[in-house]
Amino acid sequence: REFAESVVPLVIYPEVLSELRRHQKAGRLTILNSASPGIYVAEIAKVLGFDHWIATRLVWYETMPFLPEIDGPNNKHEAKISAMSHLLPQGFDSASGERLPDSWGYSDSSADVPMLSLCQHAMMIHPSPRFAAIGEQRQWWTLLPPRPYAGKWLGRLQSILQAFGLFRVRQLAAPSVDGESGTE
Repeated sequence: REFAESVVPLVIYPEVLSELRRHQKAGRLTILNSASPGIYVAEIAKVLGFDHWIATRLVWYETMPFLPEIDGPNNKHEAKISAMSHLLPQGFDSASGERLPDSWGYSDSSADVPMLSLCQHAMMIHPSPRFAAIGEQRQWWTLLPPRPYAGKWLGRLQSILQAFGLFRVRQLAAPSVDGESGTE
């Protein structure tokens, strides 16, 4: 919970947070559907005000192993659609190629092509060349907010450091979770 409350507001792209707030203000149902473990996703969804969250489930042991076991499918690719099927309109057939009216999807991963394909409006965030090519064919939008690091390799290094809890978050004027900006 501490991570979601103290770090996420400092590292979330302000443009992405603005999009989330726009959809919330419009009264749209918001779903955080991630392949990340539920222990993180649940807290991030709560802090950001999502209506629902879906994540990869882990097997819990009294003493957790360094690499936990997944309980069920990893929530990526088509598994994301199956996992949120109970939230889709009754009678909606995701395999039909039909798109959900007035729906918006956002992703930074080509693993989310099946989920984005359901959406009337799809947005790629910093897509890889392969992901960008798919999105261009499908006329998806691209969002390229400034990154908090320079270069792909430094970004990967920072991800590894974050996985081990070995990182510093610069205290910048970050967007707060209520839509205002500032530091807390």
